[in-house]
Parts: sequence; structure tokens; C-alpha cells
Amino acid sequence: LTPVDANGDEVKNITVSTKTVQVTAIIYDLKTVNLEVPITGVYSKDYLRSVSVPKTITIKGSASKLKNITKITSETLDVSKTTESENVVIVPQFVSDVQAADSSNNLIAKVTVSPYTSKTFTYTTDDVTITGSDGNSTPSITSDKIKVTIVGTEEVINALTAKDITLSVDVSDLAIGTYKIALSLNCESSYSKLTADPVKVAVKIE
Repeated sequence: LTPVDANGDEVKNITVSTKTVQVTAIIYDLKTVNLEVPITGVYSKDYLRSVSVPKTITIKGSASKLKNITKITSETLDVSKTTESENVVIVPQFVSDVQAADSSNNLIAKVTVSPYTSKTFTYTTDDVTITGSDGNSTPSITSDKIKVTIVGTEEVINALTAKDITLSVDVSDLAIGTYKIALSLNCESSYSKLTADPVKVAVKIE
């Protein structure tokens, strides 16, 4: 045995008896509970961010302290300024006398950042589906070509073709005449923004 002071430095000229040693140890209970990580800033103008976090955390403390704990919530993780994929440290919030077990120290959230890109398709009026006609009149679109721009992640946008986007106008309950009707756009792939130019098309009902 080597005598040391409060700072852990060896104390000279001290004789230590090895006949008895008194040791005080604190024994903690362990418990695995759900981990909740609030996340903000996933969507922005230029990037889409996905965040992968651990679902559980192992905590330690006295049995009485752990008894009623079913989940631990971390500090809010704001990724709005993250522009490159990276790992971010999760900071759990604990009640007094409860802490993370050694196996759950330094929990990490994996942030994957995908920059947005865009693609524009040009359609003719023949590509627009007219719905809601009562069969007693003949609706037709008289506008010129229509440009549709879709914004999303590079992986999704690069795989899209013009056929993946559908255009339609609804003429339900419209009498004979000429109208400006907003286009309805639909795409089953995930995207950030989908717009048409023009937004409305001229429809003539005869």
C-alpha cells in the first residue's frame, strides 16, 4: 500500500499497516429505459437532414431512485446549422443521484445531411388530366406549355422522369365559359417543393 494525499500524490515518511484496510464502496443498480431525443432543424431551404439516435439508455442509481423512471429525455438537438454529415453528442437530462451507466456514456446522434437539388419538366396541355366534367359539356385547356419544377434530395430527383409527376384540373360545377383554374400536381416520390409555371391554366368549357 502507498499512502497518498487528497490530490493523489504520494506522502513520504509514512508507514502503513497492512493488517487491516477499510474500503467504502457505493453499489448502484442499473436500469435500461427509453431515450427520448427532441430534434429541431431537420428541414431547411437547402438541406434535408435525417437523424439516427439510440432508442434506449442504461442508467445507474439507487433502486428507489430508479424505480419510477421509465424514460430519459435529452437536451433538444438542434441540427439547423449542420451542413455536413456528422456525429453529435447527446446530452441526457437526469434527476439528482441518477446518471448514465458506463455503457451509455457518450451517446451519439448520427446526422446525415443531403443537399437539395431541382429538376424542371415541360408538359403540354395534353399531359393535363381534366376531372369533374359532367359529360354534358366539353372542357379543353387553352394554355401553352407548362413547366413543373420539383425540389428534393439528389438521389430522389435524379431518378425522376416526367411521367412521375401528374397534372390535373378540376372543372366540377363549372358552367359553360372560360376560366383560370389552378393546377393540381402530384408526385409519389418524396420531395421538398413542387411548383408549376403557370400556376393556373386557361380552361374553356363549351
